[in-house]
Amino acid sequence: MKTKFGQTDGALHVVDFLLEKPTQISDVSIAIHQTIAKFEGQPARLAFDSLSTLGTMFNPAYLAPWLLDQRARFLRSKANVLAMIVYDTGINPPSITRNLQALSDVVLEMKFDESSGEPRRMFRVFSTRGAAHSIKWYAFTVYDSGISFEEPS
Repeated sequence: MKTKFGQTDGALHVVDFLLEKPTQISDVSIAIHQTIAKFEGQPARLAFDSLSTLGTMFNPAYLAPWLLDQRARFLRSKANVLAMIVYDTGINPPSITRNLQALSDVVLEMKFDESSGEPRRMFRVFSTRGAAHSIKWYAFTVYDSGISFEEPS
């Protein structure tokens, strides 16, 4: 897998499953754990783009058990990793989406809202494990300097 590496300065490092298509799901596991090993216990922020792509390359029924195994390996290794997994709903069966949501500590959703005639990017926290949250949709705008969220109407 091609991975963007930088110093462990809090930067987000992306493991892009689209750049090089793995031939086996074990190739993906190896790439993930080699990426984590490069940080040697230092805090790491990783984004895996995209788990939905893996479902189109392999049997999508393997995704939930595979992700559960990866999560267990992270916990056993005591890796200091914040992992964000990108998953596009609608590509794989809804049952896979539900399974992945149940395995995740936090599920964030994004969508485009075109009801006002002008497309707006929307964001919400769908679920969190062990924490209260609002499920309201928030419009957001991306600028060179960051992201701005609007209060819901």
